[in-house]
Order: sequence, then structure tokens, then C-alpha cells
Amino acid sequence: MMIWLSMQRDFCLAIRQASDTLMPAVFFLLLVTILSIGTGFSMHENSISSIGAVWVVALFATVLGMDSMFRRDHDDGTLDQFLLHAEPLALCVLARVAAFWSISVLPVVALSPIAAWMMGLQSGLVQSLLVSLLLGTPVLALLGAIGSALVLEVHRSAALLALLVLPLFVPVTVLGVSVAASSVVGQPTAPLILWMIVLLLGTMTLSPFATAAALRASTEY
Repeated sequence: MMIWLSMQRDFCLAIRQASDTLMPAVFFLLLVTILSIGTGFSMHENSISSIGAVWVVALFATVLGMDSMFRRDHDDGTLDQFLLHAEPLALCVLARVAAFWSISVLPVVALSPIAAWMMGLQSGLVQSLLVSLLLGTPVLALLGAIGSALVLEVHRSAALLALLVLPLFVPVTVLGVSVAASSVVGQPTAPLILWMIVLLLGTMTLSPFATAAALRASTEY
């Protein structure tokens, strides 16, 4: 019950603080616009480079809000309630990550077709890009939750968090770009999509427990 109440609170706060909620999506759209204008037609002529650019910008937009994933819960005492509650902390973590992804990352994914159009991608490649982002960005959020929990007690931890999680994001980004790039060269995308599904399920299984352990360690010391 407490998990659902916490998720409802997150969505209500997201509506009230619309400027903060929309910041990753605005950042994503602005950076894609700058890349599209700054590179002229050079990116348009290379679809794989355009796909990689959209993925990297989406990655940085996801990182933008990770520092506050558990900080608000820590500051207002909600995290202490999670630690004392009878429900497993890992489930609470999974619910918190799901709320973060829905509020901060899903708008970025929704804007990816517009970003693909701005980068000159063909309409047939947009579907592969969208599928790769839908499968890959939850993995980024789950991995980022571990880093966010580790730096919970560190003030001004955004730079440290980025240093911790960005190396973990590299395999996910490479696999996500490969899914969309396979469409460019005419190769089947199904095997890579299956690998992304396996990666998502594995991360969804292990990350909440690692994040829960990191939260307990951060609050104890």
C-alpha cells in the first residue's frame, strides 16, 4: 500500500513541479536541435551517426535527473519509512525507479521520433530507434538508481554520480544503437532486441537488491 501511495505522491509532485519534470525533455530537444543545426547535412548523410547522436543525447537527458531520484525521499523522511516498512525495500526501489522513468525519461522517449526527423533519419528507422530506447532507457534508470543510492549522502553529487554510472551505460548504449543501426544495413534486429529484453529483465531482477543494499549503507554511515 505504501508503495502505491509513494508513486501517487511522485506523480502529483511531478504535475506541481512541471518545470523540473520537463527539464530532461527540454534538454533533449534543445541539444538535438543544436546538433542538427551545427552539423548541417553531414549527420543527415550518415544514419548510424544520427542514431548514435540521438541515443547519447537521450542518455545525458536521463542522467540529468538521477541525482534527485532518492534525495527527496531522504530529505522528507520517506526513505526512513521505506527502511522500516514491512514491504521489501527492493520492491519500493523498483516502484521508485518506475516512477522516475515514467516522469523523467518517458517524455524523452516520446520525443525521439521528432529528434529522429530533425537528424534526418528515414521514417523506417524511427521504429527501430523507438524500440531500442523503450528497452534501453529503463536499464539506464535501473543502473542509475544504484549510483544515486551510493552518493545519497554526498553533497553536490551530480558530477560524482555521472562518473559512477556513465561507464555502466556504455554497453547499453552500444547495444541500443546496434538495434537501430541493424535496420540501416538491412540486418535482422530481432536477435539484438531479444538481447536487450534479456538485459532489461536481468537488470530489473538484480538492480533493486543492489540499490536497496546501497540505500541501507548510505543511511547507516
